[in-house]
Amino acid sequence: MHLPADSLDLGEPIGKIVDVGGRAVHVVEMGQGSPRVWLENGWLGTTLGWGCFQHKLAEHTRVCAYDRAGIAWSDPVDSNRSAQIEANEFVALLDALGENEPVILLAWSGGGPVAQIVAADHPERVAGLILMDGIPPGYDLWATQTYPALSGWKRYAASPRKRPPASCARPISSIG
Repeated sequence: MHLPADSLDLGEPIGKIVDVGGRAVHVVEMGQGSPRVWLENGWLGTTLGWGCFQHKLAEHTRVCAYDRAGIAWSDPVDSNRSAQIEANEFVALLDALGENEPVILLAWSGGGPVAQIVAADHPERVAGLILMDGIPPGYDLWATQTYPALSGWKRYAASPRKRPPASCARPISSIG
């Protein structure tokens, strides 16, 4: 199914926009406490996908989610994408926010390799690593030769401020 990009307007950001080296990155923060938990989206996932989960977890500590480059409210970039590049961009986001305390990274699916690289490259910044159905680090979601049918999705993901209609988002379970 193909949806015209014009029908997928996101409207106003649900979180705040952070300047990271001249690029806007969308961040949603909830709750209070330490250590701070950062939610790492699956491949092409958005902050919208963490909604109920983030609210429930925020009852216990500070929880942050963000949209990677070119996803939802975050500005696109011209560079090729890789887990290493996205890990470097996440660390730059932490720096832009003045995040000095070690964080817990909770990664889902395609966010697994990104979080694992952050933990390996910057162990002093990571208090814990939680993988939910995480993809192994050597698995390359970013290679269009691996998934040639998904090359169009990269163009979709690079279109800022777009998302599926609200009628497509239905919770399948709750945390409780």
